[in-house]
Amino acid sequence: MRAILFRKLEVDGVNYYQLFNAIEDFEPDDDFTDFLHRSEKEYFYVDAEGDVDIPDASLLNIYYDSPEGFTNVLDSNLFLKVFNAFVEKYHIVIKEIKSIDEVVKDVGEKIMFQDDVIAYITQRIYMNQSFVTSDLPIELKQCQKTNILFHGMSGSGKKTIVKCLQKELNVPYADIVLNGNVRDTLEIIIKTLLERSHNPEEASCGVVYIRDNYQELADALGDYESVFKMIKFLTSQGRISYEGKKIDFRTVTFVVLFDDDNNEISYSEAQNIIGCELDLSTRTLTNEEKYQVLFSPNGSITHYEKFLNHYGNKFIVDDKCLMNLIEKCSRINPSMDTINKIINAIVSYCTFNGINDVVIDNENMEIINAFIDQQLGDKTEKEESKEKIEKYLFEKRVDMVFNEAKRYVIGQDKNLRLLITDILSNLSVASEKNLYSPESYKQNILIRGCTGSGKTFMVKTVCKILDVPYTAADSTKYTETGYVGASIEDLFVSLYRAAGNDLEKAQRGIVFLDEIDKKTDGSSDRGGPTRKAVLHELLKPTEGTVLRLNVGNAVNPSYINFDTSRVTFVCAGAFEGIEKLRDDRVGKNKIGFDKPNAKKANPEIITDDYISYGMPEEFMGRVKSFIDLDNVDVKTMVDIMKKRIKSITN
Repeated sequence: MRAILFRKLEVDGVNYYQLFNAIEDFEPDDDFTDFLHRSEKEYFYVDAEGDVDIPDASLLNIYYDSPEGFTNVLDSNLFLKVFNAFVEKYHIVIKEIKSIDEVVKDVGEKIMFQDDVIAYITQRIYMNQSFVTSDLPIELKQCQKTNILFHGMSGSGKKTIVKCLQKELNVPYADIVLNGNVRDTLEIIIKTLLERSHNPEEASCGVVYIRDNYQELADALGDYESVFKMIKFLTSQGRISYEGKKIDFRTVTFVVLFDDDNNEISYSEAQNIIGCELDLSTRTLTNEEKYQVLFSPNGSITHYEKFLNHYGNKFIVDDKCLMNLIEKCSRINPSMDTINKIINAIVSYCTFNGINDVVIDNENMEIINAFIDQQLGDKTEKEESKEKIEKYLFEKRVDMVFNEAKRYVIGQDKNLRLLITDILSNLSVASEKNLYSPESYKQNILIRGCTGSGKTFMVKTVCKILDVPYTAADSTKYTETGYVGASIEDLFVSLYRAAGNDLEKAQRGIVFLDEIDKKTDGSSDRGGPTRKAVLHELLKPTEGTVLRLNVGNAVNPSYINFDTSRVTFVCAGAFEGIEKLRDDRVGKNKIGFDKPNAKKANPEIITDDYISYGMPEEFMGRVKSFIDLDNVDVKTMVDIMKKRIKSITN
C-alpha cells in the first residue's frame, strides 16, 4: 500500500505530529498503527489511497489536533517550541542547537535581506537532523531526509550563507569543490566528516555543501549533464567503509549550490538530474537594497573605506553616481556580483597605481563606465576599455605626483610634468604592467639646463615622492675600466645599496649622471683614457645588459648579477654653447627677409646638435626624451625663496 507516516509527541498536554514523506509499497507491522488509533503509538500511518483528509506534505512538517481538525503549526514561536521538543526526544547525536530565529539573526548580520531563505534552509537542515539522528528505521530516515538545491544569481550571497551556517549549526559538515575523480571526492567528504565528528554515526548525519564550479568541470567532462549525474551518484551512495569505519551516505544531507545565470543549464534541469527533493532560492535585491548592502558593516564600500583609511586615504562617493553605477550593473547582472567586481576593480587599479583617494563622482563616471564596458564588451572592446582605464589612471597619477612635487620645485612646471611622465612610463615598463606608455621600452632622459636651474634637485624630489631607488653621481669622476678613478660598476653597486640591498627593487631604480657634457671632448684625464671613452662604456648598461657586481668587499666578495635593462638613466649637463650649433644648423644668422632657411626664434635643440657638440651618436640613440629647463631669472629666484617649503630631501 501507499502510506504517509507520522511521528507523535505530546507537548503541554497537546498531541503534535511530525509528517514523513509518502512511502511506496508500505507494509505496516507492529511498530506502526493507523491514523484512527494514532494516540496509542509513537508512529502511525495514513492510507494515502483512502479518503482521509491529510495536509499537503509540502507544508511545514508539524501538525496538531485542534477543534477544527488536523491543523498545521503556522505560528513560528509555537513551531520552534514543538520542533525543539521533537529534537530533544529523538536526537541521538546533536544535543545543543540554536533556534532558527537566533541563526537568522546571526547570519543576517553578515548578509542582508535574505532572512526567509536563511530560515528555510536552517529549518530543513534541522528537520533532516531530527529524522536521521532519531531511532527511526533506516528506510524511514532515508525517505524523509531532504537534499537541497540552493540556487540564485551569482553574487546573491549563497556562499556567504553557507559559510555562516557552517559556523552557526552544530552539525558536522564538508564543504567541497568537485573534481573529475568521484573516488577522490568521496574520500574527501568522508575524511572531512570524520574529522569534524566524534564517531562514524555522527559523521553519517552530517551536511555536505557542494560548491558551484560546474563550468570548469563541464569543460573537463564534456557537458553539464555529466556533471550533475556525478552529483546524483554521490548523493545516492549507501554505506561506505573507510579505514575500518563505516559512513552511511543515506542519512547525509546534501546542499548543492547553483548559479541561476548559468547559460548552459537551468536550475530545474539540474534538479531533475540530481533528484533533490527541495529547491531554495535567494531573492534578488532592489537597487535601494543593494545601496544599503554596499554601506552595511560587511558591504564592499565599508570594507574598502577601512582598507583605504589604514593608509590615510579616503573612499569618496557621490550618492547619485553610485545609484547610477548600481542601475547599470544591475542591467548586466541583477545580483551584487557585477557591482562588487566593478568597485573592486576601481579600488585595485587606483591603489596599484598609487592613487591616494578612490572617488565615484560625475568627474570619474567616464572611467567607471569603462570598467563596466569591460564586463560587457567583446575582446576588442575590452582591450579598448583597458587602454582607456590605463591612460586615465596614468594621467591621474602624474597629476598626483606633480601636485606634490611642485610644492618643492618652483618655476619649472612644464618640465617637471614631462619628467614625471617619463619616469612613471619607465616604471610601468619596468614593472611589466605597461600602464600607458606609447613605447614598449624605457625612455632614457637627457636634461639640459644651466648651473643652478635645479636639474639634480628636480630628479631627486620626484624619486623621493615615488619611493624609487636613486643614485646620483658627477660623471667627471668616472673613468674607463682599468684606470684610476671610479668605474661604471660602482654606479650600480651604489644603486643596490640605495634599494636596501633589494636586487629586484634596484633593477627598477634610477641612475642620475650629472655633468655629462664634460665627457664630450676627446682629451684625456691624467694621461689616461679619453673622457668620451666613459660614454662609450655606458652604451651597454643604458641599452640593457647584465653586470656581475661585487657587493661585498675585497676580503669577502659577494657577487650578484645586475640586469640594467629596466634601470632609467637620467643624464644632465649645461651644454654651454650648444645654442650656436643649433643656430648654425637652422641658418639663423643669415641676413634678409623670407630666406628659405629662416626659422622661428629659439627652435628646438635636437639630437644632431648634441652629436655636433661631441656626444657619441651611439649614446644619443639610447636617449628618447629631452628636457630643456627654463633659465632661472630674478623673479623665479624670488618665488623660490618665498614659496618653496622645506626640501623633501632634507
